[in-house]
Amino acid sequence: MGTWILRETHVKSLHQISTLAIAILALFSPFAGANASSAALADDSNALAPTVLDLISVDPKLLTFKKALDRTGISRDLMQGTNVTVFAPTNAAFDEWPADELAKLFAQPAALSSLVEIHLVDGYVTLSDLESRQYLITRLGRLVSVMHDTPYILINDARVVGGDLRGVNGLVHIIDTVLEP
Repeated sequence: MGTWILRETHVKSLHQISTLAIAILALFSPFAGANASSAALADDSNALAPTVLDLISVDPKLLTFKKALDRTGISRDLMQGTNVTVFAPTNAAFDEWPADELAKLFAQPAALSSLVEIHLVDGYVTLSDLESRQYLITRLGRLVSVMHDTPYILINDARVVGGDLRGVNGLVHIIDTVLEP
């Protein structure tokens, strides 16, 4: 069997064909409104790429964190073009908290916002960027420590269990413990 070599022109052609196919499907979709504009069909390489909020929303292990983002309104920020790194705790991490404490937290928007913002760092921070004993400044304005000299990467006491999930506006790393303000 021969080896396939895709040249840059082939990749661009494939991208143009896929963009055209999506535009045609959108145009003839029963859900397309009468006001569909040609601008919506323009070639935008980021149009189909997920945001960090999309990445969080589709992961069933992150439902509680997604609810916290929605409750605080911070989910709106994560849909837009701000460069952000999210350390998203799993549902199991939230399950470690007593149910009544978690309910109280979700009933207090200011406290919940603080809890969410300690999980957000401005800019792109990949797993390879993290160095031992480095500190990161969260959107809450607090420092979190980063340890990389263990078998795991630790953010404070939270182990990174998944990471470098790339969205158009940032990165998501999944952690096994809720960071506390």
